[in-house]
Amino acid sequence: MSDPGKEQAARKEGNLIVYASLRGVLQDAIKAFRRKYEDLNIHASYYSSHPVPIYEKMKAEVKAGLPTCDVCIMPQYMQMQLAKEDMLREYASPLLKFLPENLYDAKATWAAMAVEPTGMVYNPTKVRAEDLPLTLDEFTDPKWQGKTAIQSVVAFPEGKMGFYYLIALKRSLGESKWTEFITNLATNIKPYTYECLLYMTHNMGLGQHTFGFPATLRKQGMGDDYSHMREGGVQPLVLRDLPPAAIARCAGITKHGQNKAAGELFFDFILSREWQEEMGRNLDGMVPSRPGTVTEYWVSQPLDKGFLHYPSPAEHDQEKEYIDVFRSLGLGDNLPKGIG
Repeated sequence: MSDPGKEQAARKEGNLIVYASLRGVLQDAIKAFRRKYEDLNIHASYYSSHPVPIYEKMKAEVKAGLPTCDVCIMPQYMQMQLAKEDMLREYASPLLKFLPENLYDAKATWAAMAVEPTGMVYNPTKVRAEDLPLTLDEFTDPKWQGKTAIQSVVAFPEGKMGFYYLIALKRSLGESKWTEFITNLATNIKPYTYECLLYMTHNMGLGQHTFGFPATLRKQGMGDDYSHMREGGVQPLVLRDLPPAAIARCAGITKHGQNKAAGELFFDFILSREWQEEMGRNLDGMVPSRPGTVTEYWVSQPLDKGFLHYPSPAEHDQEKEYIDVFRSLGLGDNLPKGIG
């Protein structure tokens, strides 16, 4: 797909600024974009951090009247927040028609570039396979007290994936079972809480915890991040009464970015078959959002059916209510040794 008018406008702008919470993916995407549009001489700069700091950086820049990014790539929950605060602009990309309806905003303010399977994990050096819990009831048995780590569900200096994952389970479990689960989690398990998911999974790999959730089940991340650790890596923990879950990694075009054409060109590029297939070949676990994309690993569909996607709009709107519920149970009070 080519739009000569947009390409010439992007050439005139000469710049592209992208913020993202996926450093490696971001670098690969920008390299591929610049390779495709080498003749346009677009200078691409980027900033990578956790979702909440990126969100706060964007808000501060807008408030101060400073230039901010043209495109941001973050988890779906953060794009929903940006759209709610009128920080994203509508862009009816012609490529949205290729995506499942649950992978883009109806008002065309954001769309999924990729989908990441997420779930519970365990350290195989800390528990034998035959002793693993198989259900939520077994997982919250008091014998596992002090052995589980989660991302904070009451404070969010870095991200909110753990928070929204825990909420989304209610859709599958139902009100009664979900309430029983979080109550048992708080009273029987007393999980350690981390601000940073990566730090949590690193400490799991080092043997400080037996179980943890949620984690992105990326083969690339697990192989690269944990292969050097003395206690080994982490493995997915499959519980019979939990559905597989996934979170979308989405792109949005900011209302206050200065490079409109370059931003739209990059947005279209990361939804294009060309980039989706390159991502599918090279980035294990980053499931392309575009159906029919050929990949080199275990799944080649955008997980639009059979997976618990989160968050839903209703879950996002009820954030404060759920924070109060978790805080009342004491979830988030238990910090790992040496932290806090």
